[in-house]
Amino acid sequence: WTPTWHHSRQMTKAFVAYTTPKLTVGVEGYINNLKNDDYATTIDSTIDILTVQAKGISVFVTGAIVPDKLKFFARYDAFNPNNKIDNSKYIAYKGNTPNYNDPNTKEQFITAGLDFTPVKSVHLMPNIWYNKYTNQGPVNLYNSYDLVYRITFYYVFGK
Repeated sequence: WTPTWHHSRQMTKAFVAYTTPKLTVGVEGYINNLKNDDYATTIDSTIDILTVQAKGISVFVTGAIVPDKLKFFARYDAFNPNNKIDNSKYIAYKGNTPNYNDPNTKEQFITAGLDFTPVKSVHLMPNIWYNKYTNQGPVNLYNSYDLVYRITFYYVFGK
């Protein structure tokens, strides 16, 4: 089956942050309008083409614990790839845009850590990543999470 309709997307995005010498707090959000983007299979096995909105928000904070030596950081993201899920009408969904291929799964991401600078230009950052997946589609395909303990080494060249 080859689609013959006009497919497009348009994103609206906003960002705001507040910075002091000791603390930075910010939020970024977006709505991505995906015209004729989702194939939705109805209960009687016909295919509807849906125009959907993918929405996301990110909130972050970073601040100094010991100036020029130790900082903290944290971030929270929430993402919903499809605002048209209707499990009473549809039995399956498939996205047509590569980075929105799975319109069934909402995600929440949290990261937090420390940024230690033992010498100028060298950063050691122990941190945690938590990614939660929640299925909103008609078939309970995937409800799970990833939890990753990390240490990031970062070197600033040329400063």
